[in-house]
Amino acid sequence: MTLDEVTKKIIQESGNQLDNPWLNSKNYTFKTLPKPQDKGKVGVILYKQLLEQSKYKTKIVSDEGDIMYHTPDCGWVKDEVKTASATMKLRKRDNKYTTEHWFNQIRPSQDSWHGIVLVAVFPSYYQIYRMNREEYFRNRSIGTAGIAPGHTGTDELDQVFLVDNTNKNVYNEWELIYEGE
Repeated sequence: MTLDEVTKKIIQESGNQLDNPWLNSKNYTFKTLPKPQDKGKVGVILYKQLLEQSKYKTKIVSDEGDIMYHTPDCGWVKDEVKTASATMKLRKRDNKYTTEHWFNQIRPSQDSWHGIVLVAVFPSYYQIYRMNREEYFRNRSIGTAGIAPGHTGTDELDQVFLVDNTNKNVYNEWELIYEGE
């Protein structure tokens, strides 16, 4: 057997699918992408496809994780796109998952974006959320929607931490604009 075959066999024998829903999942290859930039590109492309399906003209802003699209009412609109995979922990007491997504390096001081788009990847599907700039700063000022100023090493970047557990569901504080496979 090859190293890959042996590794897969050991994972299959020792891994409990309930403890790790990513094992052998439909979106497992996303979880294994080596660089955060690659995961970000996936999110930008998925959002671009959604916009194009809605008949918008689009442009990817290179190396920024941003996308621009043209609307008849507003002209060109720029959204900052962030992508993350789910961390899922099985709760023994109810046999359901606590689900978390952490999106980092959001640039609040950058004036050019109109909205923040979060692409939340799960083992078998993905969701796209959006919040416009005004709502973002309103939620940021009162500490809701999972938005927190500051990120490792700097106060110039924000982070968004979405969580769904027995006490709260922060995902519901963002507008779900698409769910796909």
